[in-house]
Amino acid sequence: MGFPERKMVALKGNNKMIEKNGYDEDKFTDEYWLYSDGKNPARINKDASCIVNYFTDIKKITKQENIYIGDIGAGAGNMVNQLRQNSFKADGCEFSFSGRRIAKEKFNIVLEECDLRTKLTYNDDHFEWSYCVGVLSMIPQECMKNALEEIFRITKYGVLINVGTSIANNKIDRRGNPHHLTPIDSNYMWKKIKKIGGYDWASILPPQKARYGIGIIDEFAGLFGKTLWPF
Repeated sequence: MGFPERKMVALKGNNKMIEKNGYDEDKFTDEYWLYSDGKNPARINKDASCIVNYFTDIKKITKQENIYIGDIGAGAGNMVNQLRQNSFKADGCEFSFSGRRIAKEKFNIVLEECDLRTKLTYNDDHFEWSYCVGVLSMIPQECMKNALEEIFRITKYGVLINVGTSIANNKIDRRGNPHHLTPIDSNYMWKKIKKIGGYDWASILPPQKARYGIGIIDEFAGLFGKTLWPF
């Protein structure tokens, strides 16, 4: 997929620009990954079995023995760790220093630094498959096209995209996460993916999504590729 050259959003060295286009890295603290209410373990212990099950089925459907999976917005490395524990080759990238450090300390996983508002460091088609779960509602609207283009660029086959469509619209219902800043609905995401030439391979809608347990009730989720289904 040949994406046209695009102007990256200038972020560094301009605090007002950073504030306008999202948050600076230090907004993600250790407490963000380790606690939701200050008492109970939260995101770092999130069950990632749904992702493991999803890509286990992908292996069967595509008849690929070994696949390389990328976690775009890997947080504290829990999902990458669980994929590796289930014999997948997996790596990931994460915006926050705190997430990258905890992933190293807890799982001995080295996550790449990344920022979906700008260009990712990976080469084209670096991962065979990838997923971006619960991340895109943290990306400002003016950077969303770039974020999707970069995810598609570094993924050879398909990317699982899953994002809540109510969290960013309801400040009360952000589930302990104040970082969702972009209101998202399904039509918005469909238009953005279609505009960059993405193909819908397998939208996850009720009741199909219950099979994997991916996401929450109000969500946009699906498997998308930059070419027609090649298998």
